[in-house]
Amino acid sequence: LPAAGRGELVEAVQTVLAQGEPYGRGRAVARAMERVLVGTRAGCPTPRSPRSGLGPAVEAELAALGLPGPSGPGPGSARDLRLDPLRSGLDRRRELLLRRLAVCGVPYAEAKEVVGAGGADALTSRWEVRWTPATAAMLTAAGVRGVTAAQAAEGVLRERRHAEREEGGPTAAQTSKGLEQAARCGLSTLTDERLADTAAVLPDSATLPELLSALALLDRLRAGHVPGLEADGGRSRRAAAVAESLTAAAVRQLDGLAGAEDPADA
Repeated sequence: LPAAGRGELVEAVQTVLAQGEPYGRGRAVARAMERVLVGTRAGCPTPRSPRSGLGPAVEAELAALGLPGPSGPGPGSARDLRLDPLRSGLDRRRELLLRRLAVCGVPYAEAKEVVGAGGADALTSRWEVRWTPATAAMLTAAGVRGVTAAQAAEGVLRERRHAEREEGGPTAAQTSKGLEQAARCGLSTLTDERLADTAAVLPDSATLPELLSALALLDRLRAGHVPGLEADGGRSRRAAAVAESLTAAAVRQLDGLAGAEDPADA
């Protein structure tokens, strides 16, 4: 060969500079080799190559919201976010985008656990976001379901709902999860459909923990604590009616609370 290969170069550096030490000097040499041999720059397709509409739309939205994108620092640079979507319009838009990307399976944002004061539901959220080559690749794959993040998320959730129906469902757990995801993604029409599913499925099939979890979600919907959904009086009334039905179903599962119908028990 006209020049040494990568393996030969690494072996020579280990022998001459690291002198066989895996720690100390070896670690310093390894960090230097990472910068020289790997680096942080990433390539991209030519701008003239065809792209799905989802990728450019998400990149433009990330730039408008001040979130890391392909033009930011080196790939993999993480950024921590603390969002207050119920008080800040900017944070609400950020929250919606991150939720929609998560539903589409795009590896961009990772939600961190946040606990409210006294163990109550937290009104803020915490995220770790980073742009990686995998983000761009998955945006291309998810582009078959829509040209915006909202369309793609709705396409994923509707496809999931259709699959559940094909398998004889949805189950109580699937219904509750579908309602929560649709609401968090700000998909009003799909939320109403999942709310109807909740009224039809949960009272007769849900376990007590599932009923309590669904009731907590319905309370957030009625209180307007789901950032993605605009205030809707009709939806609030439907949620209240469903909550009443689920409460009755939960009471029926607790021995002694539903009362007795036999006069001899008086």
